[in-house]
Amino acid sequence: HGAQVDVQQLFLDYTLDVFGRIGFAQEFNSLVEPSEFGKAFDWLQLHIEHESRDPLLRIRSDPEFDARYDFIHDFLARLIPANKESGHYADKNDLLSRFMTLETDAGEMHSVKWLQDIAFNMLIAGRDTTALTSMWLFFCLSEHVEVEEKVLEEVDALSEVTYDSVNRNMPYLDRVL
Repeated sequence: HGAQVDVQQLFLDYTLDVFGRIGFAQEFNSLVEPSEFGKAFDWLQLHIEHESRDPLLRIRSDPEFDARYDFIHDFLARLIPANKESGHYADKNDLLSRFMTLETDAGEMHSVKWLQDIAFNMLIAGRDTTALTSMWLFFCLSEHVEVEEKVLEEVDALSEVTYDSVNRNMPYLDRVL
């Protein structure tokens, strides 16, 4: 009712929730209430963007940056032993569990540090990219109603929503993306 909505933040929260599930089998519930993980990650992203514009900022120590970075890394580091101890990671489909099943050339499980870095890189690569692409898609669809109508026709024609059915039966949406 006339209230402003920060659509970008909604997409960032949504993709964090989705990526938490598919990446780490974690429920952040950021759409319900902002998570500490999400707040720390957002702050780091903005801080890094700001620092990239001012090289002098990169050479100074920043305790707040260090604390938030450590919070994210500690969170990810705790997931790995918890998954390992459960003994069921080989049966799970989240990305972290899939990586935990891989072995080094020596036939050993990868280190917690390696898995932690993989998880952090997946999050960096997947969350903002997906959120911002989705946001721009919705903006462009709102500007081109005729395109939105064709996409909705494809959606309505789906008998089931699965990865395979979307890939096979939505060529127009594929081209729009």
